Amino acid sequence: MIYHNSQDTKYRDPSGAVTAGTRISLSLHIQTQEPPEKCFLRLWNGETEEIIPMYDTGQSGLYECTITVPDTPLPLWYYFIIDYHDRTIFYGNNKDNLGGIGGIYEEQPPSYQITVYRDDYKTPEWFRKGTVYHIFVDRFSRSDKYEYKDRYKRYHENWYEQPFHTSSDAEAEYFPDDFFGGNLQGIIDRLDYIHGLGVATIYLSPIFESRSNHKYDTGDYTKIDSSFGNEAIFRELCQKADSLGIRIMLDGVFSHTGDDSKYFNKYRNYDSIGAYNSKESEYYPWYTFEEYPDTYKCWWDVVTMPTINKESESFCEFICGDDGIAARWLRTGASGWRLDVADELPMEFLEKLRKTVKKTRPDALLLGEVWEDASNKVAYGSLRNYCHGDTLDSVMNYPIREALIDFIMGGVTSEKALALLGSQLENYPEEFLLENMNLLGSHDRTRLRTVLSGAPSPEGMTRDEQAGYKPEAAEASFATARVKCLAAFMFTMPGVPHIYYGDEAGLEGMTDPFNRKCYPWGNEDKELIDFFRKISLFRKNNQVLINGETEYLASEEIISCKRTWNGQYILALFNRNKVLRNEIKINLSPGIKLRNLFTDEIIETGNDVYLTISPGPLEPIILYYV
Repeated sequence: MIYHNSQDTKYRDPSGAVTAGTRISLSLHIQTQEPPEKCFLRLWNGETEEIIPMYDTGQSGLYECTITVPDTPLPLWYYFIIDYHDRTIFYGNNKDNLGGIGGIYEEQPPSYQITVYRDDYKTPEWFRKGTVYHIFVDRFSRSDKYEYKDRYKRYHENWYEQPFHTSSDAEAEYFPDDFFGGNLQGIIDRLDYIHGLGVATIYLSPIFESRSNHKYDTGDYTKIDSSFGNEAIFRELCQKADSLGIRIMLDGVFSHTGDDSKYFNKYRNYDSIGAYNSKESEYYPWYTFEEYPDTYKCWWDVVTMPTINKESESFCEFICGDDGIAARWLRTGASGWRLDVADELPMEFLEKLRKTVKKTRPDALLLGEVWEDASNKVAYGSLRNYCHGDTLDSVMNYPIREALIDFIMGGVTSEKALALLGSQLENYPEEFLLENMNLLGSHDRTRLRTVLSGAPSPEGMTRDEQAGYKPEAAEASFATARVKCLAAFMFTMPGVPHIYYGDEAGLEGMTDPFNRKCYPWGNEDKELIDFFRKISLFRKNNQVLINGETEYLASEEIISCKRTWNGQYILALFNRNKVLRNEIKINLSPGIKLRNLFTDEIIETGNDVYLTISPGPLEPIILYYV
């Protein structure tokens, strides 16, 4: 047997992310018929390697060495080299690169990771104290007080109809130019509802001037789109939200603009001289033309979104300067920025942006859209660590969405799902982990309840088929139960829970544009809303869930999250089986009383340190210390 577990302090102490200068003890347990002649640790800092001899501690084949962590913006990597007289073998990370228990290899193995972060890394505590509510502005709420129909090309008088989708072909391009009239005043009118959900942050989809309904094709960063309102209404939204303890987070789209913009001006709808109009334009260096003026680099080949030249100093200053766009809207009332496709922005850009954001508003939030592990993301051939403390505060936690949905739909085992969650505990600094924005629904993906109904892949459906899709009654019922299970788990795990508007009300829909349907005012699933309200307010009022330590547990059909803080426990678990009751044993202290949040039932451990819990089919359980 050869064994190392990077998540066990017996083998790596301290485990998890560390600051520069930390001394880490690394151990490898070797119990083989033939003892090794030598054992080494191979340490790699991204540029140079170090081969460190390990010594036999005399404790039944336990080999050990100690390293001092250097100051590096990238992670450290290590694996073990075991020399026998006739061969060399290796011990490294598991094949999924998720940390924890590794494996034996005949050749160079996957490396274990040690994330390094700055000792002055602090994130804004207000963000972790409540729920994030993500609003796609055109589709949330429209106010009769402010209407701007002059800006609409195609306007839906009927709030409840399907978005237009132009072509039935799922692959055909369509332009999102239909509008329902949702606006900032509509959000102000619904602040009491949002506040009642336990929300502490409203994350707005882009609100700056552009010709689309989604606004990711920015036309003018200095103006609120007139279909949404104006700067005065935005200030009013920030002020009234703040009076309820709610902050506003803006969506910053800085990797591309619209072709119909002040800066590119392809259609001459602006008075400016855009990059498309003249090579002498002040904005010409912002873009990359391959054959001027009609062939230029576009974001993911979307011709209406020319890509920004990320090396442009004038663009960087325009966004990140002391008087730039980021600082301007923070001064206007915003409390932070969510950065669209943050991994497409250079690290130097993010570093400058962070300095300006923190200088302008020290408690402002800088959150990035990064779909993979943010501590070791490879973007455009470059390894990036967004957890170091010099760029982002945290990221959108897409990996947990995939893991939880895959588990509850039967795609992966409980052990596999929890291995991914455990890797985040290992790779992310605590400041970063507790500010991770955990999401189940998103404007980029099929609606949560639709996914959990077992809907077919939208890739094999036409848009007409997507528009008309409805699950069978039995699957719709299962979907609602699954939503509750995943929501209960998400609101208990470390990080900040996120609700995509309408998910709490049972809104359904396939991919864009059907995942962006209007909030179903008057037709809500009120029981589901009450469920979300209960767990959101419960989390908001419990320090255990905001700052507590985390342990994940698995038992076949069940996954569980245990949070501990100041001797108090909160447990969340659910059984993914649709028909069978299953059980799990959880290690606690003797004499503990726990109350079931949903049934008020009291459960006691008595003299036993193990608590046996047996959830029914698709039953979410949250137990809290009393």
